[in-house]
Amino acid sequence: MLALETRASAGVGVAISVTTIPAAAYLGVGELDKVPGALAVLAVNVVMISAGRAATLLTQRRLMNERP
Repeated sequence: MLALETRASAGVGVAISVTTIPAAAYLGVGELDKVPGALAVLAVNVVMISAGRAATLLTQRRLMNERP
């Protein structure tokens, strides 16, 4: 949502990749004792990205309704 509303679309994409890809890639390493931690990090990242998207849309909706 931030990428759609600003000119920083490439930067936002890089930030999302930096937070999700390492956690997802760590699952493929094969160290089974570290898998739960990697899954937890990935899940928290996905939840926070979704929460940020929802907050952005709600804020935009409120701002649009306040316009005269």
